[in-house]
Amino acid sequence: ILYNNIMQKELYPLTEIEKIIKKVLKKNKINFKKLNILDSLDSLQMLTLITMLEKKFKLKLKNTDFESENFKDIYRIKSFLEKYEKIKKKK
Repeated sequence: ILYNNIMQKELYPLTEIEKIIKKVLKKNKINFKKLNILDSLDSLQMLTLITMLEKKFKLKLKNTDFESENFKDIYRIKSFLEKYEKIKKKK
């Protein structure tokens, strides 16, 4: 049983979020530990990021769900998506 929990598929893998951010920024090498995503994206790129996240993870995010702090770095994006998933399941 423990092995199954370890091997359970992650809903929002960092590697997939990284790929999306790289596409939006049009860069292959990014230091995600130092990247402040909010400072790196203009408004159009931010919309593109959100759209790509929705498409990749089959989500429909609402404007009221967005707070800029949720998109400051890759870990906050992951956390936001995980929280959003929990809220979605409760409805």
